[in-house]
Amino acid sequence: MDVKEFIKQHKLQGATLESALEAESADRQLLALRELWSEVRGKVSIEDFLFFTIANALVCYQLSGKGEDYWEEFAQQATGALLNILTFDDVTNFFKDFLPKSVCNKRLLEIKLKRVERLREFYTEFIKPGQAERYYNDMLSLAESLVSTMGQRVTDKTILFAIKMFGYAGRVAYGKVVSYPQELSAPIDSRLIKLAPKGLKNSTEVKEFYNKVAHELQIPPLHLDAILWSPSQYSSR
Repeated sequence: MDVKEFIKQHKLQGATLESALEAESADRQLLALRELWSEVRGKVSIEDFLFFTIANALVCYQLSGKGEDYWEEFAQQATGALLNILTFDDVTNFFKDFLPKSVCNKRLLEIKLKRVERLREFYTEFIKPGQAERYYNDMLSLAESLVSTMGQRVTDKTILFAIKMFGYAGRVAYGKVVSYPQELSAPIDSRLIKLAPKGLKNSTEVKEFYNKVAHELQIPPLHLDAILWSPSQYSSR
């Protein structure tokens, strides 16, 4: 199946960036961050709220439940920690306490806590005045910083997912929408693999295929998954 056939089959002919943003507005992960921000707004810095989001996204894999359920769980538990954050150690202490008790994210705890610890120097830079907003306005530079900090590739799923969730959190905290960079792929999860044409051999080919779909629709790939879950309203009349 080629790209145009895929778009037609999934009724995406009328999809636009605006319709993708509309679909994202109903994403439970975004709504969880919105609820968290409503609880701490005016009491904590935007930088700490955004950093907590990045840290959580970087350990959001190998879940034992749905990602939406996990982000709602995180939002409920993170309020108190955010209200008392003073240093990076407060961040690590939150995850040391939260992850073992998490309903959805108990696997690979030692590895995930080490991933949070790797953010220590990045945290010092991130919370400098204006830096977080600069990253929000240039998320490609954030991706590059996270790649360097975590020792990963820009195509890795957790890096891409961290950018996606940071974009959600920035949208909530700054009250404005900045679209994702065209250069960044969508993080490929089991749901996107299931929707992809059967002939694709591995996640790299799946990612390349969705990049082509996004290019055809003129939508940044990180916005693509939102419209794939509710495509019928975007079909051309």
